[in-house]
Parts: sequence; structure tokens; C-alpha cells
Amino acid sequence: MASKPKFEYNIQDMQKAVHAVQNKELIVYKASLLYNVPRSSLKNSLDGKTTIENRKLGPPPALGDHEILLVNWIETMSKRGFPIVSRHLLVSVGKIAKKMGIDHLLNILNPSKK
Repeated sequence: MASKPKFEYNIQDMQKAVHAVQNKELIVYKASLLYNVPRSSLKNSLDGKTTIENRKLGPPPALGDHEILLVNWIETMSKRGFPIVSRHLLVSVGKIAKKMGIDHLLNILNPSKK
């Protein structure tokens, strides 16, 4: 079963749908059909659970901007002929997590040290 593409709607259509529901011109279901936006996303925007512009899926990265640095490091090392094995990656992530004070991530990386 193929997954449904995410964010197939544009922000302007979502804004129009939100406006129509807020002005009591349409109910959520009909506005989502008319403007071709997901009903759940429209409902979340109306309930204040998310903003129209915030279209990210899932929680923020555990390591924040450090995740991008890790990916760049892995790619660079690989291009230079030094692929990163999982042990090296776990050590690097552990150092970053320790520096950031993310104790729960350290437990995940090394479950034997509980």
C-alpha cells in the first residue's frame, strides 16, 4: 500500500478554508473538500494546535542542529574513503548528547549503563 503524499495543498488554500470556517460560511468538512485541504490539518489550524505555516511532521530533532552536522560529517568522511561504522556514530552522538545534557538519549544509546 503506497503512502499518501504529504502537503499536497498550498498555504493559500488552507488560509481560505480557515477563513470560510471562521466566518461560518462553511463547516470544516465542506471547506476541506472545497479547498482540497486535509480535514484534520484544517481542524488543527482552527483549534490552535498548529499554525498554517508550520507544516512539519513529527517532533523536533533530538539533537537539534547537531543532526545536520552529523549527517554532513558522515557524508564527508564517506566521500574521503572513511565510512562511519555504527560504533563511531554512537560514540559521536553520545558525546553530543552528553554535552547537551540529553540523558534519556544516552540511555537509549547505551542501555547497559542504567
